[in-house]
Amino acid sequence: MVNLWSDAVCCLCVQVDDVNAATLEGDGTKDDDDDSEQGSDDDSSDSASSEDDDSSDSDSSDDEDAAIEEYFLRAQKRRWQMVLTASMIGMIHFDKYMNKAEYRVPKESGYEWVMRNLGNRTGCYNMFRMHRNVFDKLHNVLVESYGLKSTCKMSSVEALGMFLWICGGQQAVRQVENRFTRSLKTVSRKFEKVLVSVSKLAADIIRPIDPELVLCIEGYNPLGFLLTLINALEQ
Repeated sequence: MVNLWSDAVCCLCVQVDDVNAATLEGDGTKDDDDDSEQGSDDDSSDSASSEDDDSSDSDSSDDEDAAIEEYFLRAQKRRWQMVLTASMIGMIHFDKYMNKAEYRVPKESGYEWVMRNLGNRTGCYNMFRMHRNVFDKLHNVLVESYGLKSTCKMSSVEALGMFLWICGGQQAVRQVENRFTRSLKTVSRKFEKVLVSVSKLAADIIRPIDPELVLCIEGYNPLGFLLTLINALEQ
């Protein structure tokens, strides 16, 4: 019985100690809570100021992020514009220099056609509206005095024959392009060069021999001459 009571007392003592410990912990927690409440009041002001600082920092960080994002968008836009410009330049270059028709190999070149017609008296006059000797004289005069020259792609004889065939037969440029197997650009450029030479020749040929005649023509009044003629007829 003594042992049982001693065990019971020990259990009660242990329970009391536990309760006391719990109360002491509760008081300690209350004190801590009071201290924490006071500390929280102090910290609230600090947290408010820190929140303001954090908000200002967050706003500045948001502005920086927006500026960085805008910079990358602009850089990407510039890259796309550069790519688009480069692609357009590449397409123009390809269409102009790479995408060309196959080189035509004519059975009879333009020079051979001109020389063949020059060798035939009737054909020469029908195609160029002049005989061979006149053609040769005209060619020599244009070459020696008026700047008609041969190039690595077309001789002066072929250029003059093409010019005379266009003017004499009223041929279209596309017909000349097909007959001489030349590009439209080449036909137009050679026609212009021969025309310039012929115009220089015409300026020297089609002019009065007497230079004073020009002054007479400049002062000539056809209306006055007509009125004089009418008065003479009325009388």
